[in-house]
Amino acid sequence: MGKRWFGRLGGSSGYVAAAILGPLVAACGGATPAPPPDPASAKAGPAPAAKATKAEATKAQAPSTARVPSRSMLDLLRRAELLPSPDAASTKSALASLPEGGKGDVRENYRAVAPATVIIRTPTGLGTGVIVGPTGWILTNNHVVDSGEREDFRIKVSVELGKLDKSGAMERTNKPITAWVHKADPMRDLAIIKLEGNHKDLPFIRPAAKDPAPGEPVASLGHAGSGLVWAIKDGEVAAVGKLATHLSQLVSLECSGSESAGDDACPKRKQEMFEGLKKVLEHDKPLMVVQSTCPNWPGDSGGPLVNRGNELVGLNSFGYGNSENRATFHVHVSEIRTFLSEIPVQPADVLPDPWFDGGEEATIEDADLDGRYDVLRTEGRAAMARFYDLDQSTIGDGAGKPDVGALYGKRGFDAEVIYLATRDGSFAWYDTDDDGRYDVVLHDERGSGRVTHGYRIGKNGKLGKDDALGSGGPMIQPDLVVQSAERNALARLGSITLGASMVESRGGEPAENLPSPLLGGGREVAIEDMDGDGRTDTLVTRSVYSHGFVFDVDQGTLGEVHKNDAAQALLEKQAVDAEATMIAQGPRLWVYYDRNDDGKFDFLTYTSRAGTGVALEAYRLGEGGRKEPAPEHVGRKMLRPRLLENGTLAARLGRVAVRAIPSATSAIADDGLDSFPDPLRHGGIYFSFGDTSRWSTGFGPKTGWDKAVIVSAGMTSTSLVVDVNKDSPAPGKLSAQEVITGGKFKPEFAFLHRDGAEWTYYDTDQDGRFDLVLFTGSPSTGLAERAYRIDANGAATMDPSLAGGKMVRPSVFTKKPTQAQFKKVAGELFQARSLE
Repeated sequence: MGKRWFGRLGGSSGYVAAAILGPLVAACGGATPAPPPDPASAKAGPAPAAKATKAEATKAQAPSTARVPSRSMLDLLRRAELLPSPDAASTKSALASLPEGGKGDVRENYRAVAPATVIIRTPTGLGTGVIVGPTGWILTNNHVVDSGEREDFRIKVSVELGKLDKSGAMERTNKPITAWVHKADPMRDLAIIKLEGNHKDLPFIRPAAKDPAPGEPVASLGHAGSGLVWAIKDGEVAAVGKLATHLSQLVSLECSGSESAGDDACPKRKQEMFEGLKKVLEHDKPLMVVQSTCPNWPGDSGGPLVNRGNELVGLNSFGYGNSENRATFHVHVSEIRTFLSEIPVQPADVLPDPWFDGGEEATIEDADLDGRYDVLRTEGRAAMARFYDLDQSTIGDGAGKPDVGALYGKRGFDAEVIYLATRDGSFAWYDTDDDGRYDVVLHDERGSGRVTHGYRIGKNGKLGKDDALGSGGPMIQPDLVVQSAERNALARLGSITLGASMVESRGGEPAENLPSPLLGGGREVAIEDMDGDGRTDTLVTRSVYSHGFVFDVDQGTLGEVHKNDAAQALLEKQAVDAEATMIAQGPRLWVYYDRNDDGKFDFLTYTSRAGTGVALEAYRLGEGGRKEPAPEHVGRKMLRPRLLENGTLAARLGRVAVRAIPSATSAIADDGLDSFPDPLRHGGIYFSFGDTSRWSTGFGPKTGWDKAVIVSAGMTSTSLVVDVNKDSPAPGKLSAQEVITGGKFKPEFAFLHRDGAEWTYYDTDQDGRFDLVLFTGSPSTGLAERAYRIDANGAATMDPSLAGGKMVRPSVFTKKPTQAQFKKVAGELFQARSLE
């Protein structure tokens, strides 16, 4: 998974501050996903006929990212490209040029099998097929036909037959016939197609009733080579077994080529690539294969492998190696018999399979941060998929992280909604009534995130277009789900994992649940000693959709923990006795406190705009999830150590926080004025006096305040400080920033804007200390939502009498001359809606 918790926010202190608050200003997965540029894994496969069965809860630990089977992974495995389609005039027939020492009568094989072998053309190339029914049923590889022409979700290809001439060579008919795909299995790499028109008595090959054995003589046919078609290769069965058992050999062959010469990491890299596939093959379909000494090449795919009785014992699939060291693999006849046991009468609606086409890297996530897994997420170079378990029924409460590869191999994630994006468009499947069967699929054929067509899925798997579903709305439509709780869950999860633009608006924000204080930041753990005393006091946590900190400042649980695995085990059990935790997800930030150190979190600050650094909501927490608003903490920094009632623990949290959290978000010095952002430090990194060019005509020289106003600016912040009495020392040649950092500037007023929130600061009695702060989270109103007085001891208390008044108020100054001076300059600086 991506290390999304690295970044930087101006004004941060310490490396961990960059780790968590860099990404806070950008939503986790907030943008509409654009499929990556490689189309290799964006090809059609079977649609999911029914939902996955529920998986048993497991406490097995798994790597952060599990390798799972995908089309792109199997494309790497099955190096069986189609032969680039030659012009018809250049395609020659191959004579039965066979070795004199052939085992058995290979010429008889050719005469019997070649007429039942056909050429299959798609817009991208040429492959092979074998007739298995006299009325025009043809067996081939899925990878041969999946690039065929499409009409809605049906696939058609062009087929050309041939016949033996008097010389014993095959002769092309030059009469292409359209054939439609009736069934496809991308995992087995099999497809059955049917010729259009009335056909009977076509030559065909029967699948063998007896499985092939090593050493048995065989021959394969196909259309590979320099424009040659119907070429036969003589050989024998080299091995028979499960594909999973051959992976290590394939890795060795893959790394033996000249392109890997000198690459010591190649075997390890390829082994890792196929390890996930091997695990899934062991859990899912066995995928029996035949390895032969018949050298197959691009163009032979889909051709027959036959025994001396002219029976089909395999189907050409892929090969590895060069002409001197070539391993050729064929789909085993047992797989063919199973595949042909049921053949649909009508052409199939071939949709991609999200379990197979969504990419090869999978993680399981708790996207809504409530401590229970709800999203299975896959990513690849050319595709991505999201599986939503809306009722969170797959993994039980208290269960650890499951083995994602095993879960995926069993298709054991109980998703009510699945979203799949590929370069060729995107799809969303819905089990609208949660009965275990997907009954709606939405299709976005342009990759725009908007529905172009909607379909109802019948119990027989057939699609019926429903114009009411093709509304042009977003692909994630919660109102398609019947149950109210699941609708709300889909609205939340879709917005978190795909971005709000991908989710149909339901009026207002999705209902929010409080995150789990310990697990909400993720279950990937790194231990830290933030205060440098040699003992662990902090867990840095992360997941794909969140990141955070767990602070055990009294080190009662983590003090003697020295390994990440041990810390992770404690976290999974929620057995860490933390005094505070911080959780970040996109622009949202939560901080939990156990103020009285009784082992229960009893206070929460929250912001939906982490760039402000302050709480936009605050609550006292009670039993059963009860929340009591705490308005006196709104507009103040998110992490405030002195909220802990134990002074020693508060001091320790301050020492930890100074290294972990930016000063714009944490109040270290005190819980009074320092609980608000500092207009001198947190307005930005660019400073200027009021006589710069932007102010010269509208402000500076006009009023004579040129050195009494200092402006700072950042990407999402601005501040303005004013020496109303103009009693600061003359700056001389000092820059505005040097004046600020020198500590000799004496402002009586300051204004700060950060990420859509604003503060005004007043030194009302001109004693050199700000003693009044007004705050608003809605600057467009120009009105203060909160007012705080800072007393002589540094304590901040609310002043309700000033709430609802203007943000810029000359009358709060105690001295009339200061009021008059400030009224004059305020008129130059602020819009009328903010002025008293």
